[in-house]
Amino acid sequence: MLAPQVWYVNIFVSDLTRAVAFFRDTLGLPLQFEDEKFGYASFAPERVRLAVARVDPSTPESRSLVVDPDENIFYLDQLRAE
Repeated sequence: MLAPQVWYVNIFVSDLTRAVAFFRDTLGLPLQFEDEKFGYASFAPERVRLAVARVDPSTPESRSLVVDPDENIFYLDQLRAE
């Protein structure tokens, strides 16, 4: 049996410009594309895709958002570690 692999990670941020600078300039991840209008950027390190998406920090749901591979949205207060 193959071990599960992470192939896509989406990080929600309030400051897209700052996040892009951090991942690109500080961590050295290759920027695939950035779209300020839509508040989204994607990086293409080896074997995984990393994206950052701008959210409005004033909305409670954006502070605890988790999306699974089937695009089901969960909020951290709905999840329990077992």
